[in-house]
Amino acid sequence: MTHSEVLSGSYKITFRTFVLTPTTHPDLEHNGLKLWYVTDGFICLSPMRSFTQGNCKFVFPYETGGGRAYIGYFSQIEPLTYRQVRNSGSVQIAGNKNPILYRKAIAIVYKRIKDAISCDSKWEEGRTRERPTYINRAILRESGQRKPVAVRNGTVYTLFVDFRHLRADYRELISQEHIMKLYTYVSDSIAMDNVAKGIKEGRDLIWSNAFGFSKEEFIEMIENCTK
Repeated sequence: MTHSEVLSGSYKITFRTFVLTPTTHPDLEHNGLKLWYVTDGFICLSPMRSFTQGNCKFVFPYETGGGRAYIGYFSQIEPLTYRQVRNSGSVQIAGNKNPILYRKAIAIVYKRIKDAISCDSKWEEGRTRERPTYINRAILRESGQRKPVAVRNGTVYTLFVDFRHLRADYRELISQEHIMKLYTYVSDSIAMDNVAKGIKEGRDLIWSNAFGFSKEEFIEMIENCTK
């Protein structure tokens, strides 16, 4: 196995052993990353503990930065058994001037839909009234019933209720095209976790700790509200 074969392939390189930083010029240098090719593997100085480089994944179990270099031995390099799902996409959410990265957008969409479901469950029949707006009338006319989430003309709307004045209306959330991008991203992530046997439970736990809900919950929510 050569250095070029590793970097052109799909491998996990774990840098476990601290070594002195070489005094020679690195073979690869970019945005704080420095990589040297040595007889036993790679020596790396990195600003991050985990990242992708080409099709490979570089992992540092210990502290990085501060000029600390580590060696990843050829003997410890492992093939990646699943495709890396990148979090590099973005979507446009109503009310935001700039597009929002998937990770943040997932949390926003989940919360807005959960809030809409809560509003629907607290609706007081005979007292709560829809505001007489065009979009409210159009959604209710086309759906034939009140729903916490409605899709009209390629746009996803969520129900909002002002419980102080018992007035309700539908507010734009995201385009149907963009919510399906999030759906596809999370669905692909689930598929890759299923392939990566032995680490799925840990990856699901990381997801739940980060978001407060599971991937399956998000998938089911999107499927229910976009029917």
